Amino acid sequence: MAKFECVFPSGYSFNDILQYFHTHLTKNHGECTGSSDYSSERARVAVRVYERYSWSGGNRVSMSMTLAGRGDELFLSAITS
Repeated sequence: MAKFECVFPSGYSFNDILQYFHTHLTKNHGECTGSSDYSSERARVAVRVYERYSWSGGNRVSMSMTLAGRGDELFLSAITS
C-alpha cells in the first residue's frame, strides 16, 4: 500500500485539481468505480475510487482519492490497495 498526501497553495481551484487527477488516472486504462461528493457553506469533499488491471501482477489494483477544501485550503490524500 502506498500513500500520497499534499496541501495545495492558494490559487488552485478545487474543480481544476479534481478534473486534473481524474483525467490522468483514467487516461491509462483506469476507471472510476465509485464517487461521493459533499458540499456545505464552509467545506467541500470529493472521494473517488479508481481501479485498473495490473498486467505485471495479474490482478486489479485500486486507489482511493479524497480531496477536501475549505476556502483557499485544499488537501489531497490518495491511498492505493
